[in-house]
Amino acid sequence: DLNNGRNKEEQLIHNITEKNQGIYIMNERPRTLHVTPEHFTGNEDVKNFLKQYSMITEFNNWSEKDKIKFLPMFVRGTASNFLDNLFNIRENWAWKEIEEAFIEQYLPIGHTTFLRTTLENRRQGETETATN
Repeated sequence: DLNNGRNKEEQLIHNITEKNQGIYIMNERPRTLHVTPEHFTGNEDVKNFLKQYSMITEFNNWSEKDKIKFLPMFVRGTASNFLDNLFNIRENWAWKEIEEAFIEQYLPIGHTTFLRTTLENRRQGETETATN
């Protein structure tokens, strides 16, 4: 029975090792594109698009160069033309510069002023508590 006990122990160790190797192999698989952003044409909210795009690129583990390289796949219409023009002006862009250019181009005129005025004129409603 000593051999039988030893065989069971060896089998248990073998099973645990095999399972751990499976976990290790699963963790080593290359990441693939799981999520894609919506297309941006210039008519949508540019800040929402850029926020969604950044979250998805982070999820997909894209580098800054990948963010820039894959962006043309997710812009259409005037936004695609705008991006082409940026790349014609200069080849080496930082992601932050692309974001700023898109915001400057597609954020509605007076949007910042509108938000500031809305915030400054905000009053507490009768049914609102100070923490709302």
